[in-house]
Amino acid sequence: MDLELKLKSKDTIFTPVVNAQKTPKRGNIQKEFTQWLQNCHEKCDKQVKFLGYIKTITRTDLLIKRHQHPWATFSSIELDGKTYKAGQLVKSQKTVPILYGTVIRFLLYGNHDGDVYATGGQVEIRREPDALYDNFTKLIPISKLDRTATDEFIKKNIDNDMDKLPEELMVQWPDNNVWQKNDVCLTGSPLGPLKVEILNRKGLSISKIHTGQGPGIKLSILLSVVHHGPEGDTEVANFVAPYISNNIGYWFKKIETLTSLGKYTMKLNTTLRDACATVYGGRQLPSYMLKFSIKEGNAETFTVGTMSQTLCVGIPFNIPLQIKDGYNHPTTPPKLQPTLKCSGLEITYHSVSCSGTTLTIKGVKAKGKVQNYQQSKSYDLNVTLPGLKNDTQTIKISLLPGDPHSLHVKPDTNPVKVENGNKASFNVEVHDEAGNVTANPKQIVRCQLSGFSTVEADCSSTGAGQLETKPINLSITNGEPQMLNAAFDMPNQKKVAPVVLELKVMPSSRVSRMELFCQGEEKLVLRDKEKIEWQAGGLLQHLFYKLYDESGMEVSVNPEMASSIKVNWTPDVSRRGLVKGRLPDVQVPTHVTEERFYQVSYQDLSVSSCFTIVPCPDEPARLKATLPQNTLKLGETLLEHIILELVDQYDNVTNRLTQASVKSITVEAEGLDKSNITFKWQESSSSVAVTGVRFCSGSLGPREICFNYSSFTERTIVKLTAGVPSQLILVSKPEPPLQVLNGHGIPTPFLVQLCDEWGNPSPDQRVVVEIRSSPQTLKVSTNVISQPVDTEGKASFTVNGVKGTKGYYQLEFIGSFNKNPIPGPSVQLTIIPDPNKPVRLQVNYDTSASFCAGDTFPVFSVMVVSEEGSPITAFNPADLSMLLWEGVTPPLHSMITELKCSKPMENEKKDCFHFRDKVIPERAGQHTIQFCLRSLRSIPISITVVANQPVKLGPDSQPPTPVVSISTDISSRILVESMTLKIMDKFGNSAGQDLNGTVVVSIRCLADEQSRSVPLFEGKTSNVQIPLNEGSAHVNRLAIMENSPGENGSRYVVVFKAQVPTASLVSFELPFHFYNDVENQRKMSELSRKKDELSAALARYEETCCSFNQLLEMLAAQVQDTSKKEAALKDELNRKNVNVPHSVSIQDIVKLLTEKRAEIEMIENMPRRVCNISNNYNGQDVIGTVGHLAVIMDDDAARVISWHLGGDMDCVITRTTAAARRIYYNSGGNQQVMALDSIFVQQFDRPLPHIRNGHKLFDPPGNPVYAKDFLTFPHEQQSCEIVFKNLLGTTILMRDLESATNYRKKVVENRIHCPTILTLQGDRISSQGKFGGAQNRAPPIHRLKVFGAPFPHHYAILQEQKELLCQYHSAVMKRQTAEMDWTKHWKSPDMAQKQQKMEEIKKQLADIDEQLASVRQWKRGPEDTGEPSGIKTKRQRQGYSSEF
Repeated sequence: MDLELKLKSKDTIFTPVVNAQKTPKRGNIQKEFTQWLQNCHEKCDKQVKFLGYIKTITRTDLLIKRHQHPWATFSSIELDGKTYKAGQLVKSQKTVPILYGTVIRFLLYGNHDGDVYATGGQVEIRREPDALYDNFTKLIPISKLDRTATDEFIKKNIDNDMDKLPEELMVQWPDNNVWQKNDVCLTGSPLGPLKVEILNRKGLSISKIHTGQGPGIKLSILLSVVHHGPEGDTEVANFVAPYISNNIGYWFKKIETLTSLGKYTMKLNTTLRDACATVYGGRQLPSYMLKFSIKEGNAETFTVGTMSQTLCVGIPFNIPLQIKDGYNHPTTPPKLQPTLKCSGLEITYHSVSCSGTTLTIKGVKAKGKVQNYQQSKSYDLNVTLPGLKNDTQTIKISLLPGDPHSLHVKPDTNPVKVENGNKASFNVEVHDEAGNVTANPKQIVRCQLSGFSTVEADCSSTGAGQLETKPINLSITNGEPQMLNAAFDMPNQKKVAPVVLELKVMPSSRVSRMELFCQGEEKLVLRDKEKIEWQAGGLLQHLFYKLYDESGMEVSVNPEMASSIKVNWTPDVSRRGLVKGRLPDVQVPTHVTEERFYQVSYQDLSVSSCFTIVPCPDEPARLKATLPQNTLKLGETLLEHIILELVDQYDNVTNRLTQASVKSITVEAEGLDKSNITFKWQESSSSVAVTGVRFCSGSLGPREICFNYSSFTERTIVKLTAGVPSQLILVSKPEPPLQVLNGHGIPTPFLVQLCDEWGNPSPDQRVVVEIRSSPQTLKVSTNVISQPVDTEGKASFTVNGVKGTKGYYQLEFIGSFNKNPIPGPSVQLTIIPDPNKPVRLQVNYDTSASFCAGDTFPVFSVMVVSEEGSPITAFNPADLSMLLWEGVTPPLHSMITELKCSKPMENEKKDCFHFRDKVIPERAGQHTIQFCLRSLRSIPISITVVANQPVKLGPDSQPPTPVVSISTDISSRILVESMTLKIMDKFGNSAGQDLNGTVVVSIRCLADEQSRSVPLFEGKTSNVQIPLNEGSAHVNRLAIMENSPGENGSRYVVVFKAQVPTASLVSFELPFHFYNDVENQRKMSELSRKKDELSAALARYEETCCSFNQLLEMLAAQVQDTSKKEAALKDELNRKNVNVPHSVSIQDIVKLLTEKRAEIEMIENMPRRVCNISNNYNGQDVIGTVGHLAVIMDDDAARVISWHLGGDMDCVITRTTAAARRIYYNSGGNQQVMALDSIFVQQFDRPLPHIRNGHKLFDPPGNPVYAKDFLTFPHEQQSCEIVFKNLLGTTILMRDLESATNYRKKVVENRIHCPTILTLQGDRISSQGKFGGAQNRAPPIHRLKVFGAPFPHHYAILQEQKELLCQYHSAVMKRQTAEMDWTKHWKSPDMAQKQQKMEEIKKQLADIDEQLASVRQWKRGPEDTGEPSGIKTKRQRQGYSSEF
């Protein structure tokens, strides 16, 4: 990059060297230099490494279009051994100005998509501090980065630039009228003047923001005053002040317009002078806020508040006065004494009160004469408040009459005379206290006469009124006048005094009394309000009346007076009879309870006379029976009594029955139990009570009861209902014999009817029916265990499932009524084991086999056993797993190894699942195997894994690399201390328990080094022998001798060789370092220890990374496989006319699936012929019932074929005779069965009888076809063809009987056997030629058990499309899951950390190797940095995971 800058200078001399010829050259050699430079870049001197590729962008800031694209962006670079990253602080050099900032990204021209080397490039920097430069960014060449600048130096310069920013405002009050925060000032008070200065962090006054470019950004101060009123905030002042240099600050004049009351806020904001913004660089510029309030001033004037302009004489009123300041704001009134003056009126007031800003003059009264209550007169009322600036106000008032004060009644004579029967009239006026006639609301005047109702007059509108009493009717004897008092008052005005006058009533000549009498054999006088007894239904005749005046003289009746006579029992009255004093006859009521009131009146009841007739019963006419209730339960006794009475013709009780009459009464009825019937005499009502009525037999419904007494007979009807619930009857149930698979339900519900003891249905809903199993070991699952009966007395139970062992059971139905049991029926039930329900896993393997570590398990054969003991092979092999873990107790799921089932081989059993070629764990010890099928698990199998063949000698744990010296201190000469060596197999398991011998220990040089002096052990020996017992040898201590021979700084190997008689074992070798001085020994010992630890850690990390890479490869393969499967299914769907878009989501697939399922459901819900035969038998070797194995499209063909096979339709077809026998025994021999392995049929199809050698013998009528060809088999096609070929044989189906008989005749004529012929009309011609009769004619289809009809052809297409869509949905889900898993693991931060950690360990190991080389004084041959021979790092156990 520096070279490139040199070459851009015009003063540079170029010297191209071509074939060793130097040619000095000055000027532009751009082409040659570019080629040479490109070659250097690619092969030699790439200076900048760009790291962390982000994306490729287009730069619109460049003017030349071809230079705008492509630009690759990176997050970091490596330059001169340093790494520069995005977000790092940097400093520029040789730029104007010098830039301090944060790296945003690095840019390199060209197409790049990963780490790359280059000589140059550009870096994008955001200048710091951001608050000063406002997110300003700049692109500079990478060469202009100052590589010598430190972070401290850069941060110091950035911090110094912060002093250029404004920090706070300083506000001064030049006139010393300082307003503090939350001050309350009087209205009109001036605010200001103000002087404001902007200070930086150091407290210095500034007026600009200097960014290093141009004159800087000028600042201003914005002052705003906001009034917070009730309707919202209002800005009342807004000023902007520029900077005044000679006065050093920003100045604002006084504000004297603050006259509105309330709260205010003054804000001083620093703004950018040109942009008027208060935010710069993402930071709020300094501001100042002052909150204060303005209140009202002192009282100067007043106004009169709202008051009524119309007043009344003598009625007090109030005058409210609103006190205000000079700006018309209400203010608190001072202590003042008002004065009131009005010409022509007397004005007074009671007191003065103050409330807030209002002064109220209370109790003001005005008195004087006014015109009347309708016209008022206006007056000027002057109100004066001495002491105010404006102290007088004038009010216009109008005066009306006041409240009532007295009454004036006319006429004034006393007493006032009036004739008896006439009205009395009075005039009244209401006056106020000044004598004015006054009219007010609710101004009522009333007059009260003793003995008469009160009369009232409303004087509210005029103040005057007239009182007129009702006619005065007094009882005057001997013509003597009577005196009355008339009192006048106002009930609503208690303060007005009442007025009392005397009234003299004079006698009159009007009618005042009436008399009634009956003129028969004897004269009967009817007194007023008298009660008269008369025979019910009779007639009261010869009634007369007379009238008398107030003096007692009889008054003769004229036609006019007769017209005023009224009676209340009839509208038809004879006028002539009334003139003669005769009244109409009276009809007596027919019922004794109907007492009637009769009245005769004159002149609308002014004079009247009345009487009451009480009817009496007539002679007895019949016997009456009264039932307390119309219904009675069969077998129950009527609780209440039946009442018998003798009544007359009008049903009135005659009371003619006596106690002696009880013996003469009898009762008769069908089914009546007479043993408990009793007749009781009831003295109070003269009646007979019948008790103990009970029916013990007969049908339900209306029942007649007949009562007899003397010559009287009474019949009554009672409705007889069902008796007390006493039994349950099963009215609907499945067809016997009832056989149910264990765990399955019974589709046909049980319908139980509640009945009484006579078998009548009882609708008593208080009865609860319960279903129970017997014995109770059978678990029954129903929709409800118990339920009350419905309105018809029925209860339905649907058995959803039964669970129990094989055997016979009963379902019992028991009722409960008032905690009393009701017996019910029971149903026999046979539980059959479910051949499709797995109950256990049976495992077979070679139990004598030994399990050597790392070898192969013997073959495990797992049989899924059903409830009936037969094997089940219908499961998907992927559902069966072999679980393997170390130990006995199951560990965590992550520590269990799961193995899958192997593919079956030809020679293996088909009823088992086989696990073969499974590797035995490499660690010896106790292990456990268990097989599982979903939630079903086998019995755990405990195995002991033993060690494999012995191959090597090794320690229990790897010892550290020894470092020894020739010191006299024994601790510096020890090679090995307390180490146990064991004979092991290749997996590190102890394997030599039966081997004994010797371990020979010796020292040798490294294998690739020349022979040199070798150190000796203690005792100056070159080898040591250690006994080996049962494959184990223990080394207590092994050390070299003092001053042992050996080369300083060299490495040697201690060799432990096992000598046993029967095996050749790999020796254990332990390298060590040899030094002459202790100091080098100490250093090398420490370095060796660190190297051993790091090497072990590196091995673990490498193993983890290897496993992770394998996992990534597996996940990538899963993504590829699922994508291929998804594409294949998508192509298949398109071929099946299912349009799947290119980019499809799970929601789209679900929508398509929903549509297909809706179409399928619609077809399934369409009316279709179905087979109504129960199909309760299924299992592994059970094919099904004959009626369910085939479907027939044509209705006529289905009818005749079903009828022809009527005896075979419910036959159960099995694959094996054993399965057929099992069903036969389980059903008690009631179920017919047929086994496929016992059927023999011809494998080829014979031609029809009229065809021989491929030629027709004649042209057949009626379209003959084999009947079996009409059948379609939805499942088990091959087996079903054998079954129906056996059942139907060569039976032929033709159109009609005529064509069938002709066909048979021609076949027989050709001397050919003719099979049975069926016709679409329902006829049958047997193979013997017989036809006709009921036995050869098929009944209607609704009376047959028929084959079902197939679904339409479109249904199969929809099913196939639905199945493909389900598979496609699953494939898309699996592909998305696989991609998510791959992405999750690919971007795993944990693995990235482990990779980084592994690289760090490698660097540390390289540093240690360098240090080891520097510590050694000299060495012979190359170093061996590998693991000690004979020792391997342990592999991670399968099924376990490790993290470092």
